[in-house]
Amino acid sequence: MKKWLSYRERSLLGRDLSKDEAREVMNMARRIAAILLLEPALDTNCRAVTAATGARRPTD
Repeated sequence: MKKWLSYRERSLLGRDLSKDEAREVMNMARRIAAILLLEPALDTNCRAVTAATGARRPTD
């Protein structure tokens, strides 16, 4: 997200972000937040699947 925004700096574009660009930043932030909130459930699911199948758990 930082890199995406760096390509859209006012000094490069000579303008502010458009409404669509600002909306995209908001959507990116929401997706990142959702993934972070899901992380505990994903870890639990990964442990359950590896225990049930005997597979090796991926390293953290």
